[in-house]
Amino acid sequence: MGDASCRTRSSRLHGQTPRIIFSDRAAVRSSFGPLVKWISSLSSKQEMRVRFLHGPPIFSVVSCVSKYHMSNLYGAFADHKGRPMLKWHHYFPVYEKHFSSWVNKPVTFLEMGVLHGGSLQMWRKYFGPLATIIGIDINPACKNYEEIGVNIRIGDQSDPVFLQSIIDEFGIPDIIIDDGSHISTHQKASFEFWYHRMLKNGCYLIEDAHTSYWSDPFWKGGPDSIMEYSKNLVDRLNADHTNDPDEFTRNTWCMSFYDSMIVFERGLIPLKGPCYAGSAPTGEPYHGTM
Repeated sequence: MGDASCRTRSSRLHGQTPRIIFSDRAAVRSSFGPLVKWISSLSSKQEMRVRFLHGPPIFSVVSCVSKYHMSNLYGAFADHKGRPMLKWHHYFPVYEKHFSSWVNKPVTFLEMGVLHGGSLQMWRKYFGPLATIIGIDINPACKNYEEIGVNIRIGDQSDPVFLQSIIDEFGIPDIIIDDGSHISTHQKASFEFWYHRMLKNGCYLIEDAHTSYWSDPFWKGGPDSIMEYSKNLVDRLNADHTNDPDEFTRNTWCMSFYDSMIVFERGLIPLKGPCYAGSAPTGEPYHGTM
């Protein structure tokens, strides 16, 4: 890797584990970038061991590499060799923006809509070993895609009794993706069940919202679509300024609209109002808020 104080011994032809030896800490710092690239090129069945000859390691190389590789969700999607899944290219930066803070934390993640089970495998790898991954679908065949780290339950995304059973078993999800039927009546029923029950920092994402614009009456688009419903919630978000706030106003930090995606981020805001800093022309400081 171009540093005399770091040498690589690879005996893969003899079935042994590749080993990297660092002679000092400076070598670790200078070589870490190339090391990441080298380890990322190894197959999933290969392992790596790192031995420090002088003093304890200053960080965990293995954990840093794992985070480096898997935090690139689009890369994980492109490298996926498991069950099939279908996503739009421009969704991945949105996922990263809103979900990255939950990586390697004890997050409870729910995706409505399992299809072939591939996306649940991707989410399990992305969020890491502390995550509880749940998928729900109305198709009983989806139960066959359950595996270690992936829980699948069969039911209707608009049925409050079924959805309550998910809470009873797993608790309240931190993150919810609605990738279910894409029918507006189902999308609204799911949102109205889940959103006010979510924790104060929860995130609710509706994807494939472009069905709101399709003319086929099957999707129940038009004025009753999930997109129009969400546009009306913008007024609820700002209802403090019309003096009629409600639970949604008090517990929603922001709404984000993207092509085909709507994201709601919860957050209790204890104080809203302008605040001042600096000194008035008279030299008297401003104090407090309005």
